Amino acid sequence: MSYRKTWSKTWNNTEFKDPVPVEYPGAARPTRHASTGFRSYADMRNPLLGRGCEGLWLTRSPINIINVMPGTQQKILKVTVEGYHGLGGVGFNLQAILKILGNGSVIFDSGRLSHGDEKWELNLFEREIDISRYSNLNLSLYQNTSLWLGETEQIDADITVTAEYYVDVPPVTADVEIEVINKETGLAIKNAFIRLMSGSIVVGTGYTDGQGLVKFINIDEGSYILSASAADYYPTELAIKIEAPAVYYILKLVKVVKPPTPWYVYAGVGGIGLLTVFAIVPALIRKPTPPIMIVR
Repeated sequence: MSYRKTWSKTWNNTEFKDPVPVEYPGAARPTRHASTGFRSYADMRNPLLGRGCEGLWLTRSPINIINVMPGTQQKILKVTVEGYHGLGGVGFNLQAILKILGNGSVIFDSGRLSHGDEKWELNLFEREIDISRYSNLNLSLYQNTSLWLGETEQIDADITVTAEYYVDVPPVTADVEIEVINKETGLAIKNAFIRLMSGSIVVGTGYTDGQGLVKFINIDEGSYILSASAADYYPTELAIKIEAPAVYYILKLVKVVKPPTPWYVYAGVGGIGLLTVFAIVPALIRKPTPPIMIVR
Protein backbone atom coordinates (compact mmCIF):
# COMPACT_ATOMS: atom_id res chain seq x y z
CA MET A 1 0.00 0.00 0.00
CA SER A 2 1.25 3.49 -0.87
CA TYR A 3 0.78 6.58 1.27
CA ARG A 4 0.51 10.07 -0.15
CA LYS A 5 2.78 12.81 1.17
CA THR A 6 3.24 16.42 0.16
CA TRP A 7 6.23 18.74 -0.17
CA SER A 8 6.12 22.53 -0.31
CA LYS A 9 8.76 25.24 -0.42
CA THR A 10 8.74 29.05 -0.45
CA TRP A 11 11.92 30.54 -1.92
CA ASN A 12 13.76 33.40 -0.26
CA ASN A 13 15.53 35.91 -2.49
CA THR A 14 18.87 34.96 -0.88
CA GLU A 15 18.52 31.61 -2.68
CA PHE A 16 18.83 33.40 -6.04
CA LYS A 17 21.96 34.72 -7.72
CA ASP A 18 22.28 38.44 -8.44
CA PRO A 19 20.22 39.12 -11.57
CA VAL A 20 21.75 38.77 -15.00
CA PRO A 21 21.25 42.12 -16.83
CA VAL A 22 19.40 42.13 -20.14
CA GLU A 23 21.05 45.01 -21.94
CA TYR A 24 19.15 47.89 -23.49
CA PRO A 25 19.86 51.65 -23.33
CA GLY A 26 19.38 53.02 -19.83
CA ALA A 27 18.52 49.66 -18.24
CA ALA A 28 19.28 48.82 -14.61
CA ARG A 29 19.28 45.51 -12.75
CA PRO A 30 16.40 44.48 -10.48
CA THR A 31 17.19 44.53 -6.76
CA ARG A 32 16.21 42.51 -3.70
CA HIS A 33 13.25 43.69 -1.63
CA ALA A 34 12.42 42.97 2.01
CA SER A 35 12.98 39.34 3.04
CA THR A 36 11.64 37.33 0.11
CA GLY A 37 10.85 39.74 -2.72
CA PHE A 38 12.40 40.85 -5.99
CA ARG A 39 12.02 44.51 -6.99
CA SER A 40 12.20 46.06 -10.45
CA TYR A 41 12.13 49.89 -10.51
CA ALA A 42 11.96 52.40 -13.35
CA ASP A 43 12.53 56.16 -13.04
CA MET A 44 11.63 58.53 -15.90
CA ARG A 45 11.02 61.72 -13.92
CA ASN A 46 13.89 63.17 -15.95
CA PRO A 47 13.56 61.77 -19.51
CA LEU A 48 17.23 62.64 -20.21
CA LEU A 49 18.55 60.66 -17.22
CA GLY A 50 15.75 58.15 -16.73
CA ARG A 51 16.07 54.42 -17.15
CA GLY A 52 14.09 51.20 -16.99
CA CYS A 53 14.97 47.95 -15.27
CA GLU A 54 15.40 44.46 -16.71
CA GLY A 55 17.05 41.29 -15.48
CA LEU A 56 16.85 37.55 -14.91
CA TRP A 57 17.03 35.91 -11.48
CA LEU A 58 18.28 32.29 -11.24
CA THR A 59 18.38 29.98 -8.21
CA ARG A 60 21.86 29.43 -6.78
CA SER A 61 21.56 25.66 -6.49
CA PRO A 62 19.01 23.10 -7.72
CA ILE A 63 16.51 21.21 -5.61
CA ASN A 64 17.41 17.52 -5.53
CA ILE A 65 14.02 15.88 -6.06
CA ILE A 66 14.77 12.49 -4.50
CA ASN A 67 16.22 14.15 -1.39
CA VAL A 68 13.15 16.28 -0.66
CA MET A 69 10.59 13.78 -2.00
CA PRO A 70 12.02 10.32 -1.18
CA GLY A 71 9.39 8.18 -2.85
CA THR A 72 7.71 7.67 -6.20
CA GLN A 73 5.22 9.44 -8.50
CA GLN A 74 6.58 12.92 -7.71
CA LYS A 75 4.30 15.57 -9.15
CA ILE A 76 3.98 19.37 -8.91
CA LEU A 77 0.43 20.40 -7.99
CA LYS A 78 0.48 24.14 -7.43
CA VAL A 79 2.65 27.22 -7.97
CA THR A 80 1.93 30.61 -6.39
CA VAL A 81 3.58 34.04 -6.69
CA GLU A 82 2.49 37.35 -5.18
CA GLY A 83 2.82 40.51 -7.27
CA TYR A 84 2.75 44.20 -6.28
CA HIS A 85 2.71 47.39 -8.37
CA GLY A 86 3.37 50.71 -6.69
CA LEU A 87 4.22 54.38 -7.16
CA GLY A 88 2.19 54.90 -10.36
CA GLY A 89 3.70 56.60 -13.39
CA VAL A 90 2.38 57.17 -16.91
CA GLY A 91 2.49 54.56 -19.66
CA PHE A 92 4.12 51.92 -17.48
CA ASN A 93 4.85 48.40 -18.71
CA LEU A 94 5.37 45.58 -16.18
CA GLN A 95 6.59 42.14 -17.15
CA ALA A 96 7.44 39.25 -14.85
CA ILE A 97 7.65 35.59 -15.84
CA LEU A 98 8.42 32.63 -13.56
CA LYS A 99 9.79 29.39 -14.99
CA ILE A 100 10.59 26.02 -13.41
CA LEU A 101 13.28 23.92 -15.04
CA GLY A 102 13.66 20.15 -14.71
CA ASN A 103 17.22 19.05 -15.53
CA GLY A 104 17.62 22.36 -17.38
CA SER A 105 14.44 22.08 -19.50
CA VAL A 106 11.42 24.34 -18.94
CA ILE A 107 8.55 22.32 -17.44
CA PHE A 108 6.49 25.28 -16.16
CA ASP A 109 6.01 28.78 -17.60
CA SER A 110 3.74 31.19 -15.73
CA GLY A 111 3.31 33.58 -18.61
CA ARG A 112 2.96 37.22 -17.63
CA LEU A 113 2.36 37.56 -13.88
CA SER A 114 -0.27 39.94 -12.51
CA HIS A 115 0.50 42.76 -10.05
CA GLY A 116 -2.05 44.48 -7.81
CA ASP A 117 -2.16 48.29 -7.87
CA GLU A 118 -0.83 49.38 -4.47
CA LYS A 119 -1.71 45.92 -3.11
CA TRP A 120 -0.52 42.32 -3.33
CA GLU A 121 -2.18 40.08 -5.90
CA LEU A 122 -1.91 36.30 -5.76
CA ASN A 123 -0.96 34.47 -8.97
CA LEU A 124 -2.21 30.89 -8.57
CA PHE A 125 -1.40 28.06 -10.99
CA GLU A 126 -2.94 24.65 -10.28
CA ARG A 127 -1.30 22.24 -12.69
CA GLU A 128 -0.25 18.62 -12.44
CA ILE A 129 3.33 18.30 -13.71
CA ASP A 130 5.03 14.91 -13.52
CA ILE A 131 8.61 15.41 -12.27
CA SER A 132 9.41 11.78 -11.43
CA ARG A 133 11.78 11.47 -14.40
CA TYR A 134 13.86 14.51 -13.39
CA SER A 135 16.64 14.60 -10.81
CA ASN A 136 16.65 18.33 -10.01
CA LEU A 137 14.60 21.53 -10.22
CA ASN A 138 15.69 25.14 -10.77
CA LEU A 139 13.72 28.41 -10.87
CA SER A 140 14.12 31.54 -12.98
CA LEU A 141 12.33 34.88 -12.65
CA TYR A 142 12.44 37.47 -15.43
CA GLN A 143 11.53 41.09 -14.65
CA ASN A 144 11.18 44.13 -16.92
CA THR A 145 9.82 47.51 -15.83
CA SER A 146 9.53 50.60 -18.02
CA LEU A 147 7.32 53.67 -18.42
CA TRP A 148 7.03 56.97 -20.30
CA LEU A 149 6.99 59.45 -17.43
CA GLY A 150 7.31 59.41 -13.63
CA GLU A 151 8.42 56.40 -11.59
CA THR A 152 7.03 52.96 -10.90
CA GLU A 153 7.99 49.59 -9.43
CA GLN A 154 6.96 45.97 -9.43
CA ILE A 155 7.71 43.46 -6.69
CA ASP A 156 7.38 39.69 -6.97
CA ALA A 157 7.53 37.68 -3.74
CA ASP A 158 6.67 34.44 -1.91
CA ILE A 159 7.34 32.07 -4.80
CA THR A 160 5.90 28.75 -3.55
CA VAL A 161 5.80 25.31 -5.16
CA THR A 162 3.65 22.48 -3.77
CA ALA A 163 4.14 18.86 -4.88
CA GLU A 164 3.14 15.34 -3.90
CA TYR A 165 4.78 11.92 -3.83
CA TYR A 166 4.07 8.41 -2.48
CA VAL A 167 5.85 6.21 0.07
CA ASP A 168 5.36 2.65 1.35
CA VAL A 169 5.66 3.50 5.06
CA PRO A 170 2.61 5.04 6.80
CA PRO A 171 3.29 8.61 7.93
CA VAL A 172 3.70 9.64 11.56
CA THR A 173 1.12 12.14 12.88
CA ALA A 174 1.54 15.36 14.84
CA ASP A 175 -0.52 18.11 16.45
CA VAL A 176 -0.47 21.59 14.88
CA GLU A 177 -1.18 24.80 16.78
CA ILE A 178 -1.55 28.10 14.94
CA GLU A 179 -1.52 31.61 16.37
CA VAL A 180 -2.74 34.55 14.28
CA ILE A 181 -1.69 38.09 15.23
CA ASN A 182 -1.68 41.62 13.87
CA LYS A 183 1.73 42.11 12.25
CA GLU A 184 2.08 45.71 13.49
CA THR A 185 0.67 45.49 17.02
CA GLY A 186 1.24 41.82 17.87
CA LEU A 187 -2.32 41.54 19.19
CA ALA A 188 -4.30 38.34 18.71
CA ILE A 189 -6.85 38.19 15.87
CA LYS A 190 -9.96 36.22 16.75
CA ASN A 191 -12.38 34.63 14.26
CA ALA A 192 -9.65 34.37 11.62
CA PHE A 193 -10.42 31.53 9.19
CA ILE A 194 -7.55 29.03 8.96
CA ARG A 195 -7.18 26.40 6.25
CA LEU A 196 -4.55 23.64 6.17
CA MET A 197 -3.87 22.34 2.64
CA SER A 198 -2.00 19.30 1.37
CA GLY A 199 -1.62 20.19 -2.29
CA SER A 200 -5.19 20.83 -3.47
CA ILE A 201 -6.70 18.75 -0.62
CA VAL A 202 -8.11 20.57 2.41
CA VAL A 203 -6.84 18.72 5.48
CA GLY A 204 -8.44 20.92 8.11
CA THR A 205 -10.23 24.23 8.69
CA GLY A 206 -11.09 26.25 11.77
CA TYR A 207 -11.53 29.69 13.35
CA THR A 208 -9.20 31.24 15.90
CA ASP A 209 -10.47 31.74 19.44
CA GLY A 210 -10.22 34.87 21.60
CA GLN A 211 -6.47 34.31 21.99
CA GLY A 212 -5.98 34.00 18.23
CA LEU A 213 -5.35 30.25 18.46
CA VAL A 214 -6.57 27.22 16.54
CA LYS A 215 -5.36 23.62 16.77
CA PHE A 216 -5.39 20.60 14.44
CA ILE A 217 -4.93 17.09 15.87
CA ASN A 218 -3.26 14.00 14.34
CA ILE A 219 -2.03 15.54 11.10
CA ASP A 220 0.32 13.44 8.97
CA GLU A 221 3.93 14.58 8.90
CA GLY A 222 4.91 16.42 5.73
CA SER A 223 4.80 19.78 3.95
CA TYR A 224 1.61 21.82 3.91
CA ILE A 225 0.23 25.23 2.93
CA LEU A 226 -1.35 27.23 5.74
CA SER A 227 -3.72 30.07 4.79
CA ALA A 228 -5.41 32.66 6.97
CA SER A 229 -8.04 35.32 6.29
CA ALA A 230 -9.87 37.75 8.57
CA ALA A 231 -12.12 40.77 8.22
CA ASP A 232 -10.17 43.98 7.49
CA TYR A 233 -6.92 42.05 6.91
CA TYR A 234 -5.08 40.92 3.79
CA PRO A 235 -5.17 37.10 3.41
CA THR A 236 -1.84 35.30 3.64
CA GLU A 237 -0.33 31.88 2.94
CA LEU A 238 2.65 30.13 4.51
CA ALA A 239 4.45 26.93 3.52
CA ILE A 240 5.00 24.88 6.69
CA LYS A 241 6.55 21.55 7.66
CA ILE A 242 4.78 19.33 10.18
CA GLU A 243 6.86 16.98 12.32
CA ALA A 244 5.97 14.81 15.33
CA PRO A 245 5.14 15.23 18.09
CA ALA A 246 3.86 18.80 17.59
CA VAL A 247 4.56 22.08 15.81
CA TYR A 248 3.62 25.70 16.50
CA TYR A 249 3.40 28.48 13.91
CA ILE A 250 2.59 32.19 14.07
CA LEU A 251 0.82 33.89 11.17
CA LYS A 252 1.11 37.68 11.01
CA LEU A 253 -1.64 39.45 9.09
CA VAL A 254 -1.40 42.97 7.67
CA LYS A 255 -4.38 45.23 8.28
CA VAL A 256 -6.05 46.71 5.20
CA VAL A 257 -5.36 50.43 4.97
CA LYS A 258 -8.47 52.20 3.75
CA PRO A 259 -7.67 55.06 1.36
CA PRO A 260 -8.48 58.55 2.66
CA THR A 261 -11.67 60.18 1.48
CA PRO A 262 -10.89 62.36 -1.60
CA TRP A 263 -10.96 66.12 -1.01
CA TYR A 264 -13.71 66.62 -3.57
CA VAL A 265 -16.08 64.47 -1.50
CA TYR A 266 -15.64 66.80 1.45
CA ALA A 267 -15.99 69.77 -0.88
CA GLY A 268 -19.21 68.36 -2.29
CA VAL A 269 -20.65 67.66 1.14
CA GLY A 270 -19.65 71.14 2.30
CA GLY A 271 -21.26 72.71 -0.76
CA ILE A 272 -24.49 70.86 -0.13
CA GLY A 273 -24.39 71.98 3.49
CA LEU A 274 -23.93 75.62 2.54
CA LEU A 275 -26.70 75.38 -0.03
CA THR A 276 -28.98 73.94 2.62
CA VAL A 277 -28.15 76.66 5.14
CA PHE A 278 -28.36 79.67 2.84
CA ALA A 279 -31.03 78.68 0.33
CA ILE A 280 -33.24 75.72 1.14
CA VAL A 281 -33.69 76.22 4.90
CA PRO A 282 -34.60 79.94 4.68
CA ALA A 283 -37.11 79.11 1.97
CA LEU A 284 -38.73 76.51 4.19
CA ILE A 285 -39.00 78.71 7.28
CA ARG A 286 -39.98 81.97 5.49
CA LYS A 287 -43.59 82.92 6.19
CA PRO A 288 -45.74 82.89 3.07
CA THR A 289 -46.89 86.29 1.77
CA PRO A 290 -50.65 86.64 2.37
CA PRO A 291 -52.72 87.05 -0.77
CA ILE A 292 -53.89 90.55 -1.73
CA MET A 293 -57.65 90.86 -1.75
CA ILE A 294 -59.37 93.68 -3.63
CA VAL A 295 -62.91 94.52 -2.52
CA ARG A 296 -65.03 96.59 -4.83
